[in-house]
Amino acid sequence: VIDYPFTKYKSCLMDIYFIKECRFYIGVSSGVFDVANLFQKPILLTNSAATIPSPPYRKGDRSIFKHVKMKRLKRFLSIQERIQLFSERKIEHDEYGLSENTPDEIKDLVEEYLDDPTAKDSTDLQRKWAIESKRVLLNKHKYLSYNTELGPITMQRATAIDHVAAGIVGKKFIEQNYYYSSMNSPM
Repeated sequence: VIDYPFTKYKSCLMDIYFIKECRFYIGVSSGVFDVANLFQKPILLTNSAATIPSPPYRKGDRSIFKHVKMKRLKRFLSIQERIQLFSERKIEHDEYGLSENTPDEIKDLVEEYLDDPTAKDSTDLQRKWAIESKRVLLNKHKYLSYNTELGPITMQRATAIDHVAAGIVGKKFIEQNYYYSSMNSPM
């Protein structure tokens, strides 16, 4: 194991080289994520911070997203609740907090990819989420189109990404969080 960030070899060019040579990219949707997309590497996104995250771009790519905790309810929302509340715009940003994925959730995502790299065995729940999230995102774009603070290029970019996204949410993650959040203590 090489602790690359703390070596004398750490550089922007080496960062790009490692992404070009990697078997798959695992990380967050930051600038480096776009480099992995340019090299058409399989992508595993963790800690997606959007309340209703867009699916990853390409078929076979996967994502898991941060957990949303409602402050007034003092509990985490299930994915189903997130879809409902955010699609109806019944929640404001100051009413919730985000929690990062657990190490086990990230490990499960990686194991899922290694077992089925093309994601040909997607579940009914994964497909259901894809349909529901697309519906919410389409409504979001209609709503945002009335927001004059966003420039037209920002809106076109966001709309294009959401319309072509073909990836899925991690299988185990959605099974453990769709109807009930795994972050809540069992009753």
